[in-house]
Amino acid sequence: MKKVRKCNLDKPWMTDKIKTWIRKRQSCLAKYGKDSSSFKYWRNKVACSIKECKQLYYKSRVSDLKTTNANKWWKEIKNLSGMTDKNNH
Repeated sequence: MKKVRKCNLDKPWMTDKIKTWIRKRQSCLAKYGKDSSSFKYWRNKVACSIKECKQLYYKSRVSDLKTTNANKWWKEIKNLSGMTDKNNH
């Protein structure tokens, strides 16, 4: 069993696997430096996995909205994109 911290500030697509890879990346950076092949490997692995998880997260959120009404759909899209709803000041 591994102990993994879950922070309230974490992005919703952040997984335990990504956090583990980030720790490996950071340890390689500290041990070998930024020009080492092991650091570059973990850096690329972290970046690709974050990109995939982000895409899956947003795709699943938007696909759920296809069956709802248009008003709720637009509110959720604005929420996901970080735009504020000017009517709710």
